[in-house]
Amino acid sequence: MIPKIIKRKWGDGLVNIISGKNQKQVLIPNGPYPIYGSGGIIGQSKEALAPAGSTIVGRKGTINRPIFVEQPFWNVDTAFALAPSHDLLPKYLFYFCLGFNFSRLDNSTTIPSLAKSVLLEIEMPVPEREEQRRIVERIEELFSGIDKAEEELREAEHNIFLFRQTTLHSSFAKADNSEYLLLGDILEEIDSGKSFKCIESPPQQGECGIVKVSAVTWGTYNEEESKTCSPNKFISKSQIHEGDFLFSRANTLQLIGACTIVHEVKKKLMLSDKILRFKFSESAYPIYILHFLRSRDGRKQIEEFSSGNQESMRNIGREKIKKIRIPLPSKKKQIAISQEIEVMNKQCEQIERLLNQSKKNLSLLRQSILKKAFAGKLV
Repeated sequence: MIPKIIKRKWGDGLVNIISGKNQKQVLIPNGPYPIYGSGGIIGQSKEALAPAGSTIVGRKGTINRPIFVEQPFWNVDTAFALAPSHDLLPKYLFYFCLGFNFSRLDNSTTIPSLAKSVLLEIEMPVPEREEQRRIVERIEELFSGIDKAEEELREAEHNIFLFRQTTLHSSFAKADNSEYLLLGDILEEIDSGKSFKCIESPPQQGECGIVKVSAVTWGTYNEEESKTCSPNKFISKSQIHEGDFLFSRANTLQLIGACTIVHEVKKKLMLSDKILRFKFSESAYPIYILHFLRSRDGRKQIEEFSSGNQESMRNIGREKIKKIRIPLPSKKKQIAISQEIEVMNKQCEQIERLLNQSKKNLSLLRQSILKKAFAGKLV
């Protein structure tokens, strides 16, 4: 235990808060120093602003995800670098930040942000360096067990993904004798919206907005992944309704072509220019098309038809989308295959819910360990 907890403010010479700068003048390929934003590395620099052993905390955007950096680095203007004084071990400061809720210091109304003056008022316990070292070692000992458990959960999630793909492949093999058509043969209409400057938060009751790409990325339609727009910019014909089939035409190589069917609508949202809406002919069963586009064969075609020089952002145009080949049996058989896949999905979703709860529990355990550590109760 901490024998005597002495609290000091960061502004009491305890922490040097280094404001970031624009990286344009120092950005070079393969530079000796990493360039950090609030979310991680975004490039390489020929110069460094912050010393090794500093902790990054976001000034704007991602403010509650501290990053420990073991080498000198350049931080951009959306990130603070926290350099500890001699009274603090670098890792001790980092773990304090990891357990601190920076969100409660956010007074912004749009993008989360922190002020340097507010950070300087933060108080933290400062025991002797030897006691700090013992606390850090104990935290890392406990965290290593959590790390191992999280790795096992990731492996389980990957196995579920492989099982889904194997089952999809097996299900669509039953349609192998069917006629292969181009997606354009069964597409009656492709709608898209527009993108413009918005408030970076979801619309509330009585407001309207526009969906982000992330609204369709993870398998289900997520209304919270949206931005608020002015009513006079809202395009009624692009409004999203229940039953809409949505498709992401732009994203990373792994996520481009993510698609979903809207099951519930509570917010007044419209399509963006990166989210398309498909309308199919009567011969097509939308759920069958959805599963095919998520299958190994569907994904392979989407990735091959996409364009772009970087994996970080790929695009697929309407004419390429129409060229995707799909086995199309009778509508009755499409429904039967879809029902078989849905049974498998429900089984996987039950397991995934358990895995997600386990991940949340591990995250709560980390926070509990940190809370005890800086209250002098970690033994």
